[in-house]
Amino acid sequence: MKKLITLFFLIFAVSTMYYGQESKCLLKHKENLKEFAIGYEPRLEEHSIILPKLPLSVRKSLRILYDHNCNEVKIYTALIVLKIYLAHLKCCNQAYEIRKTPYSTSRSKNLILYYALKYDNDYNLDSMPEYIPSSFIYDHIKAGVLQINEPNVIDVVEKIDKALNLK
Repeated sequence: MKKLITLFFLIFAVSTMYYGQESKCLLKHKENLKEFAIGYEPRLEEHSIILPKLPLSVRKSLRILYDHNCNEVKIYTALIVLKIYLAHLKCCNQAYEIRKTPYSTSRSKNLILYYALKYDNDYNLDSMPEYIPSSFIYDHIKAGVLQINEPNVIDVVEKIDKALNLK
């Protein structure tokens, strides 16, 4: 009986230690993605405002967090797309195609868009529409399809409302 209790204690200790390490790892990736998304400022590249090129550390964080089903992927990919839409409104008063190359939603080329669309039932990643407007996340938030209560996301949505003269 004593050996059995020792065995259970050992299993518990090892699993707790593993969970703690995994939790620290996920926390590091959550902070990495959050920091990138909050600090991201859209800019004109090749005559348009498009999805950002991601540093390797952010790409890695996105993949790991998505594989662990972390809500931060939805929150911070949405934040980046919303910022692009706001930039489109500020410069040109309308939404534009969010992809650099139409029909391109491959995971390797558009990681932000790929993961943002994974949470969206309107788009099938196998047969993409010709046009995906930069407003698609905003439209879904306003329609109640997508609910994100993160302060940075709410702030950008309010700025978009003002740019559209809705507030």
